Amino acid sequence: MQEERRSALTVCEREFIIDAGGKDRTEAMSQAFVALKARAYKEVDGLIVEMQPLDVFILKEEERSKTQQLADYFKPKEFKPYTVQLSIIVRLKYIPNI
Repeated sequence: MQEERRSALTVCEREFIIDAGGKDRTEAMSQAFVALKARAYKEVDGLIVEMQPLDVFILKEEERSKTQQLADYFKPKEFKPYTVQLSIIVRLKYIPNI
C-alpha cells in the first residue's frame, strides 16, 4: 500500500514596511533587517523555514545632526543619527499552524 504525500510548505510573497535607525547608514540598514525578521515571525501564523528578500526599496532616508553637551568643561559631542524607511518584498516558505 502506497502512502500519498503532500507538501506541508506554503510559499507566499509579502511586503513589509520597516522603519529603523542607527548611528550610520550601515547600522540603520542592518537594524531594518533585524526588525524584518522579528516582524515576519510575529505576523506569519506558522513556522518559517526560509525567508528570501526579493527586492528592497528605500522610501525615506534621513541623517540628522545633534549636539550633546554633558557639562560645561566637556567638549560638545556631535551625533548624526541615521533613519531609514524601507519597503522589503520577501518570499516566505513556512509550515502553517493547523
